[in-house]
Amino acid sequence: MKKQKKDAVTGSEDPAVGYKNPPKKNQFVKGQSGNPSGRPKAKPSWAKIWEKSFEELITHEENGGKQVISKFEACCIHLANKASSGNATASRFAISLTPTVENALNLQSTALLNDAEDLELLGYLMAEFKQFDDELNMTPLKEPKASQ
Repeated sequence: MKKQKKDAVTGSEDPAVGYKNPPKKNQFVKGQSGNPSGRPKAKPSWAKIWEKSFEELITHEENGGKQVISKFEACCIHLANKASSGNATASRFAISLTPTVENALNLQSTALLNDAEDLELLGYLMAEFKQFDDELNMTPLKEPKASQ
């Protein structure tokens, strides 16, 4: 008859302990996850942070009245106001955005531009940008060529 070896760690003479047979206390418990905290949540990308920050609502005062608008709308209004007050840098930037805004207006069927308010805002911006272009006789900045 063979002598059963004692486990070096526990000191028990459990015959089931050995290769592919861990001690009962080290085996997984039925019904309990091996990773109770789960997979860690992914960190948001810069694009998501950028988008979320421009979607935040703020109170905007104009002509004595208050409106709740997004930060993106406020940014567009501020740019148009700066450009109309004669700020050359703002005017150049606004004019350089004209092709982008025109393309966005042409893509009315996309999910991003399904709201009448969005289209109204883009129409307003286009009118503002064209007015400054006519007044200043400035050409938009050239877009970099796409590498092929």
